[in-house]
Amino acid sequence: MEKRICEACHTATEDTFLTVGERENVCLECATKMANEAKAENRELEITDENGDAWFLCTWCEELFPESELRKEADLGHLCDRCIAAIHSRGERLSLEY
Repeated sequence: MEKRICEACHTATEDTFLTVGERENVCLECATKMANEAKAENRELEITDENGDAWFLCTWCEELFPESELRKEADLGHLCDRCIAAIHSRGERLSLEY
């Protein structure tokens, strides 16, 4: 994989690149940071990959994932598989939408 320059941090990386709002070519680390800042400010922020697929924060671990890797929980919102397993291991119940 070829290294590219992130428009946010100007670092060369082979990381996944996303479009965050109007800003293209943002590395995953910067996109996650921007998504968490928007969440803290109660702002909507559209994040997509090069295929136009939407990415969202996992509500529990606050990491970015493609929508296809997240499940929607009735009360908690988007959750990744790792967090779903952790919540289940604590004996808590989840109402997952399919």
